[in-house]
Amino acid sequence: MIDTAMQMHQAITVFVGASLIIITIVAVFLIKLLIELSHLTQAAQKTVIILNEELEPTIVELQTALKNINAVATSADEKVEVLKNNIASVIDPISETFLKLKLNVLKGISQGLKLFKKDK
Repeated sequence: MIDTAMQMHQAITVFVGASLIIITIVAVFLIKLLIELSHLTQAAQKTVIILNEELEPTIVELQTALKNINAVATSADEKVEVLKNNIASVIDPISETFLKLKLNVLKGISQGLKLFKKDK
């Protein structure tokens, strides 16, 4: 019985020792992991700061370019509208004149046909 108790005591001692070694190894790896994560977050923060510093002037430039493009497009729209109005002001009288000319030609032809019908 003493022999069995001694073996049990040795087995428990070995188990506790092995458990402590495993817990120590896991703790060391966890500490290393936490340190690496800390370095990673610091690097990510630096990257974000650099990106913010680099992107801000780019965004300002893009906004300026978009405002300029919008101004050019608005100006072009206004000029196209003026051109359309000018063309309409030229075409409308011409079309009215041709319409009147067409009606008068048709009246003339019909009068001429009436004269020829009366003669026969």
